[in-house]
Amino acid sequence: MGRPYLLLSTTGSASNIGDYGHTPSALRVLQREAPSGATVTVWPKRPFNDRELSFLRAAFPDFDHVDGELGPDGVPSTEELRAAMERAEVLVHGSGPSLLRAGEVAGWQTYTGRPYGFFGVTSDPLLPSGGMTLADGTPYESGGTLAELADHVAEFASVDRLSGVQRQVAHGASFLYCRDSLSEEYLCGQGCEAEFSPDAFFGFDWADSSYADRLWASAGLDDRPVVAVVPRVRHAPYGRNNPNGPSAEDRRRLAESEANEDNDLGPVVALIVSLVRDRDLQVLLCPEMGHEVETAKEVVLPRLPEDVRASVKVVDDRWLPHEAFAVFGRCVAMVSMHCHSPFLAVVQGIPMVYHRLPTETVKGQMWHDIGLGDRVVESAWPDAAERLHDTVWSLLDQAEAERDRLATVRDTVRAQLAERARQVWDVAAAVQR
Repeated sequence: MGRPYLLLSTTGSASNIGDYGHTPSALRVLQREAPSGATVTVWPKRPFNDRELSFLRAAFPDFDHVDGELGPDGVPSTEELRAAMERAEVLVHGSGPSLLRAGEVAGWQTYTGRPYGFFGVTSDPLLPSGGMTLADGTPYESGGTLAELADHVAEFASVDRLSGVQRQVAHGASFLYCRDSLSEEYLCGQGCEAEFSPDAFFGFDWADSSYADRLWASAGLDDRPVVAVVPRVRHAPYGRNNPNGPSAEDRRRLAESEANEDNDLGPVVALIVSLVRDRDLQVLLCPEMGHEVETAKEVVLPRLPEDVRASVKVVDDRWLPHEAFAVFGRCVAMVSMHCHSPFLAVVQGIPMVYHRLPTETVKGQMWHDIGLGDRVVESAWPDAAERLHDTVWSLLDQAEAERDRLATVRDTVRAQLAERARQVWDVAAAVQR
């Protein structure tokens, strides 16, 4: 019997530490539970850049990856990908916002005939919402609180929102782990054998302390405690970088983001003012996506009073997860308008609040699934500003108890991930037999 071998297909974006962080996290989780002599090779959706490779090679001395694409016939475009496919017992589709590489998974099955599965995906049946109607016949408009989305998922659970290839690979998977229970509910409603598993990002564990040292000095942070704030607007402005100009949908999204800046960011801005004036704390504005450096500078800072602005600094860098991990670990709390950055706080015992926008997908349900639903504040709530303030104040006042609670959550989540990883390796062992 040869040494077990997995091919890990990842979907991360270089502009998003949340998406990018799934690669090292899933790799770490799988390696921790690997049998002796086993190997995991990463197959990224897009080639890694030099900065990413430098990090991955430092974190994983035996890091191995292959580049290439699969055509419709399942034939790999590069020799290195062909060799990896012929050697691997199992293809593992990493975390993502959907069954993102379903076409290539189908190509794997065509070319090898061997098992594959999904290691923590979201499958949101509510996006896009075009043409969907509620039970009373009214058109469904996407968005809402997680409670509202849960009601809609239950209503649409039997509605076919999967593409043909997504349906094919979902039904043929040896394991189909969903990172939130609403995706699990939907896929089970489609006849798939889906199960919940925490997002692999909870397995992240590598910090670049020297980066945090440099940032503290360059940003001008003093000895006062720091709260990390991760701001955002409703939609990423991808259309601004389109060489052909923004599409009609891009323009609609940009307009929606701008029209809701005050409502969406108002509670966070009010919180920052209170943290500085009432608590004498510093605030560090942190990007989860690259363009949010500009969001911090151009949208958040101008809304702050001058006396407050002196205690608010910006991470002026498109950083990587190990850099963010080190910085968040030095903060006394985090308030994030993104779903992923809080992972890097929770696993270090840093109290956090997720201030969720109504345009986010069902993935935010994961916080309820792991027992931290009371740390989600919906921006659509009429009293969002008051609830955000009170939640953060409670965390700061009871920091020791919150750290103990988060340690329990971390240990539970990582135990669940370890069990899922062992199940993946069992699939590989069955192929070898």
